[in-house]
Amino acid sequence: MRKSIISFLLLTVLSSLGSLWSQVPTPDLFCVSNQGDGRDTLRFEIPPVGCGDADSLLIFQSDMPDGPFVQLETIENLSATAIRIPNSGNDLRYYYIQLAADCPDTFSSPSDTLSNALPPLVPIDYVSVENGETFIRWSDPSPQLPKIKNYIIYRVDVGTEPIDTLAAPSNSYVDPNSAANLQSEFYYLQTLDGCGLSGSLGNQPHNTLFLEDSIDPCGRRAIIDWTPYEAWDSIAYYGVYVSENQGPAIRLDSLPPDTRRAVIPNLDAQIEYTYYVEAHHPDSAFRARSNARVRTPDIRQGIRSLNFWAANVQNNSIEFQWEWNADAELINAQIKNRSETLDGIDLQNQIDNIQETNSLTRPTPLTNERPLSFFIETRDSCDSLSRSDTISTAFIQARALPSFENEIEITRPRVGSEVTLTSCRLLRYRNNQVEASLSVGPNQDIYSEPFDPFERPNDQLCYQLECQAQVETLSGGTQDLQITSNISCPSREVRIQVPNALRPNGENPEFRPLILFENAIVGYTMQIFDRWGRLLFETNEPQEGWRGQSNGNLVPAGVYVYRIFIEQRQGTPITKKGNVTLIR
Repeated sequence: MRKSIISFLLLTVLSSLGSLWSQVPTPDLFCVSNQGDGRDTLRFEIPPVGCGDADSLLIFQSDMPDGPFVQLETIENLSATAIRIPNSGNDLRYYYIQLAADCPDTFSSPSDTLSNALPPLVPIDYVSVENGETFIRWSDPSPQLPKIKNYIIYRVDVGTEPIDTLAAPSNSYVDPNSAANLQSEFYYLQTLDGCGLSGSLGNQPHNTLFLEDSIDPCGRRAIIDWTPYEAWDSIAYYGVYVSENQGPAIRLDSLPPDTRRAVIPNLDAQIEYTYYVEAHHPDSAFRARSNARVRTPDIRQGIRSLNFWAANVQNNSIEFQWEWNADAELINAQIKNRSETLDGIDLQNQIDNIQETNSLTRPTPLTNERPLSFFIETRDSCDSLSRSDTISTAFIQARALPSFENEIEITRPRVGSEVTLTSCRLLRYRNNQVEASLSVGPNQDIYSEPFDPFERPNDQLCYQLECQAQVETLSGGTQDLQITSNISCPSREVRIQVPNALRPNGENPEFRPLILFENAIVGYTMQIFDRWGRLLFETNEPQEGWRGQSNGNLVPAGVYVYRIFIEQRQGTPITKKGNVTLIR
């Protein structure tokens, strides 16, 4: 079985070889030319014949590329490599040749059909700059037009000089010596036939787009200009492409065909940019790209981010907290009061030692009088002004009501756009110690609570608003923030009761009023007079009483006149006048 298979394969191979040996090889008609002298010159090469003896070379001619063809000549001198055919009118003619031989098949296949015309003009599709080299592309017709044997690439420098020759078929060329990064380069394409005759260069070379740029350091932008792409009849648009740090290019803009300038805005000195321009053909996918510019721009860094977080009241001072980009080239900066009732706070130290996150505490009056609003204003080295969000201090005002209630009016802090308030509460202090934490609703602006006027009436009660917040930082994280208001202490209205008698050695040894809410007193005077109006005693201390003496001497029993004057922290002054009886 195995021998049968081998025998079959051997017979098949021998049969194929026999078929090849019986064929007459095709002669090569490699060019036909007409020099305008009334003759067509055909140049050819006759190959060796393996199946028998070659007899003759047959020449066929026609006026049309597809015939009909007639046999014009028979050449028996098979060492010939050319023949001249009369053509007195130098008309367009088409030729092919066949070889006749003493072989089973007799005739070879026809050669390529060639005309006596010069090689055709092949237009360039586009010229583009790719990776710093010029890429030239054309549509190659040589498979359909065998007359084209080579392509010559020309570049225009001082003159139009050939820079390379390519064998057909071919449809592209990369110029390794292009100066497209320095200037616009112009190219022509020319065809050659097998005789070395060339076709036309055409009238319109294709040029590379040449892009130049400049950096506006204060505008933080690149300005790009380019030469037009003039070889096409029209252009759909110019696309402006930008990539960052060698990433993918993104089309930034599509500009009308008469545009020669574009602006690439918002540059960052920390980013490497690559940008170029492409001309887009209106009717095909052809694109002609310019040289690329690669830049890490030397720009003036201004304020890109200015996040004023909050103003935190601490006694009679305010702690300001903010962030800005630490590479900002600032000339001056200030924290300014919105109402301009306070002087601006100079930030020169923060500029000289610039950090991304900042905190500054300054004594500030008026924190106990009203909310205070502030913003940061900066001026950079390009004289550009930037202003932050306006923020305000938290503020509360506590008062004691006649109904024995403490009422607290609440103004929450105004914070920057990167800050979110999460919760607030009131802290109640008794004699400067935190006594209680009081819940405050998210929209609550009044808080009230009752008090017992007879329970430790001279203790000082005060309140403070404390809010929790969260900040989105420039680094992309979050940070917790605590914001406090001023401390406000309600001043209760002073109430007094005045006794009508005293017995120095008895149950009521001194005369002084019984005062409720004594800590609300800011001014106090008590005077004692005799019946003739003579001043016997005077004190400015509420706890000091009269014991029936004048200048250290006892006065006689009788009726005396008192006058008490009280100035309150809140409320109207109190004046009491009357008689007191001294009993001995």
